[in-house]
Parts: sequence; C-alpha cells; structure tokens
Amino acid sequence: MTDGERAAEVRPSSGEYRLVLLLVALGALLLLVGFGRTWVTATSAQPGLPRIVVTLTGLDLAPLGGALPLVALAGIAGLVATRGVWRRAVGALLLLAGASGAVLAVRAGLTLTSPSGEGATVDRLVGEKLGVTVADVPITTTSWWLPAALGGVLVALGGLLALLHGSRWPVMGRRYERDRPTTGGPEGRAESAWDLLDRGVDPTDDPSDDAPGSRPAGGADEGPPDPMLGNGSRS
Repeated sequence: MTDGERAAEVRPSSGEYRLVLLLVALGALLLLVGFGRTWVTATSAQPGLPRIVVTLTGLDLAPLGGALPLVALAGIAGLVATRGVWRRAVGALLLLAGASGAVLAVRAGLTLTSPSGEGATVDRLVGEKLGVTVADVPITTTSWWLPAALGGVLVALGGLLALLHGSRWPVMGRRYERDRPTTGGPEGRAESAWDLLDRGVDPTDDPSDDAPGSRPAGGADEGPPDPMLGNGSRS
C-alpha cells in the first residue's frame, strides 16, 4: 500500500473518530441539561391547607438520569485512552447508557399525565413533599424531556459507532508511526509505539543516534598524533 492510499484510509477513520467524540460530548450535555430542568409543576389545594406549588425535575422522576452524563464523559476518556477490544467495550457501555437515558426520558415524558404511568409517581412525590396522600393532582408539564431523550440517542449512536468501527480509529502514540523508520516491521510497514515496546525498544529514542557514520571507526575518538612519538621510523 502506498503512502497516499494509507493516508486516504486513515483520514476517514480520523474524521469519524472526532465525530463520535463530539456526538458523545453533546449528548452528555443534553442529558445533563434535560434531566436537570423542571418537567412537572403540580398544584395542590387540599381542604384546610394553603395552595402549594411543587416542581419536579427529571432527576426527581428518574434519578438514574443524573449518572448518565458522568458515564458519557467517562466514555470519552475511555475512547481516547483505549484501543482494540477495550475501545469496543467502552462503545458498548456508551450504547447501553445512551439507550437507557433515551428510554427513561421518553417513557417519563409520554406518561406524565397518565395515572398508571409517571402520573402516579408525580402524585407520590408531591404527597411526600406535602406530607399528605394526594391523588390526581393538577399538573402542567414541560418539554425538557425531549433534550434528555435526544442526548441519550446521541450517546447511544456514538457508542454504536465505537463498537463497530473503533478498531480503525487513531490511538495514543500514533504520531510515533510517522517518525519511526519503516524497517523492522513485517513487510516493511511502520511500527507503532506498541510494537516497539513489545520488542523492548524505546519509541522515544532518536534513531539517528545509531546511524552508521555517527561515530568514527574503531569506537573511540582519535586525537591528533603525538609529535614526541614521531612517525614510527628509526633514526
């Protein structure tokens, strides 16, 4: 494979790698914002009690949503620091975390007003905050569950791409492959830093130090001839 063909193969993988990191980072931000905002505002007017307004965030309704942005951010570090099967494992974790976030957000958002769905959870949470048992509390809902659901989809998409194509993406130490000589590897290809370490070679060494001609023949430096010794002939 020529250098041009190798560069053409690496360039799309590098672009996909950066795209996945961007998708996961954006998804983590949307999960954090979406689950942290108010999803429900409930108004309670019990007999003998003043009118009370209770607000519930996505974290109140789905506490697991608070951990998902942290998992996504840790997944970004994992994609950068790992390679091979470990990178695919990180991709699988991101896929699971993103899908869980999307399912939690959609299920909660679509059943907030249902007595058999999250509406029952709303009644229970409102009752816990008021200290009384309530049912069918009048509520108003927001659409902040939509950004949370979108964030979960983006994280899951990034995890899926990492699971399928992560082995083709750049890894830490790839810069050494451009700087090291092409000899020594199978079929003359450039060896990566991992290959060099496997052979017991320090990838940070400068190969020019061992180049022929860097030292005079004989090993030691030869100084100027001693005039007291003459040219070696007898008088």
